[in-house]
Amino acid sequence: MQKLVTVFIFFLYPYLSFSQPTTTTPINLGVGDTLFSIAKLTSFIDDKTWQLGLKDVQNEANFTPMSQDLFKIGGNKPHNLWVKFQLQKETSKDIYLELSTGITDTLYLYGIHSNGKITTQRLGKYFPFSERLIKNNLQVFLVDCGKDELTTYYLNLRSQFPVSIRMRVGTSSAFIEEFHGIDLLHGIFIGIVLIVALFNLFFFIKLRDVFYGCYFVYAILMMCIVLRFDGYLFQYLHPQQPEFNLYGFYFHGLAGVFGIYFSRSFLQTKKYTPLLDKGLIFFLILYILNIGLAAVGLYELNILSIYFVTFSFNLFSIFTGIQVYRKGYSMARFFAAGVVCLTIGVTVFTLYNMGWLESNIWTRNSIYLALSSEAILFFTAIVERFSVLKQEKNDAQEKMIISLKQNESLMKEKNRLLEENAHNRSLELELMQSQLSEYAQKLFKSNEELTDFAHIASHDLRAPIRNIGSFTQLLERKISPQLDARSQEYLEFIKTN
Repeated sequence: MQKLVTVFIFFLYPYLSFSQPTTTTPINLGVGDTLFSIAKLTSFIDDKTWQLGLKDVQNEANFTPMSQDLFKIGGNKPHNLWVKFQLQKETSKDIYLELSTGITDTLYLYGIHSNGKITTQRLGKYFPFSERLIKNNLQVFLVDCGKDELTTYYLNLRSQFPVSIRMRVGTSSAFIEEFHGIDLLHGIFIGIVLIVALFNLFFFIKLRDVFYGCYFVYAILMMCIVLRFDGYLFQYLHPQQPEFNLYGFYFHGLAGVFGIYFSRSFLQTKKYTPLLDKGLIFFLILYILNIGLAAVGLYELNILSIYFVTFSFNLFSIFTGIQVYRKGYSMARFFAAGVVCLTIGVTVFTLYNMGWLESNIWTRNSIYLALSSEAILFFTAIVERFSVLKQEKNDAQEKMIISLKQNESLMKEKNRLLEENAHNRSLELELMQSQLSEYAQKLFKSNEELTDFAHIASHDLRAPIRNIGSFTQLLERKISPQLDARSQEYLEFIKTN
């Protein structure tokens, strides 16, 4: 219930009005190198007509003193905020005004000096970076008042999407000292994320596994989101093309899309949790719709919806990771831990932007710490998965070697049996050949006996035939004249046969 209340207040906060008026005090800067917040020492007007100019606000008496440590701009419609403050310094050192954001639409700082001189400076994502007097990724103005001069400043802030801004003033030494630590922290963050992203790119090229490529794109997009918020992309990537800042509205949705593809592929939700896999597809549709809001120019809805979708998706991802881990997929524990770190970091950063947490190096950079921790944990999970795959590959190779050895043994046994069968068959053939040879000899002997028998039978048969023939001839000579024609014909048959 407390979480739901927190989320509800978070989304309603941009629409809430500021606190009741209090007394506005001129800002006096001493001689030391200090940094301090000035939001509570300012007053403001929310120009809902978008028609007020500098001369109008100079004559405006209805400025509301600010009692909180930050300004909230935007909501469900663009805002045009005028902030008034007076400043007097007791040092000849340059004083700077810093606004804790790098992506405000437009910022104009008008200085009304005691001699009547009016100075103007402008910053914002719609102006080239080269126009900035102070080449810093954040919004930094030079406060150009003279020593002991009380100067009135009017700051015009315009934004079409929700953003929270803190205002601080200080000397260059004080800012440099703080920025040194912040830049070091940011450098470590960029280094960690880049190393992890490049390792995944290498794995993707080497293994052709889609989830490595998805995480590479996801990590780069998440890094771009943070660097865009702090103005680094504008400073280093496209300083002369401020219109490219609009493409940043696509980063959140695209990061969500590739994050979901990575989650589904890495956790194998289709295999372990089919029902939760359908839930991830539902969030994928929401992120695509969020990209559509940016495509049609509804940037304020794009930002507001991404808060809700991302927070819900993170909670759902943690639950999914835990369920997959319980199914026996050990790498899911690192995934769930990484999403927990990201959720905590985003929550802390959101509470800081809402003014519920004090401004310090940890709250201001909680999102960097969260993304670094998530990258390290995800990388640990990916390395473990790679190790598991490698072990599975080795196990498969060992099984293959064992199988090959078993096949080789079977082949040897089969060859032995074949050789044995061939030998037995050879013996059988030799025995059959011997028997055939014996049969042939017997047949040859039998043929010889038959031949002898035929000669004897032939001789024995010819002797009586010759006797018959001889006596027939004798009979023919003796009685031939006495025989008739038919009897002679019969006698001729006997002779012929």
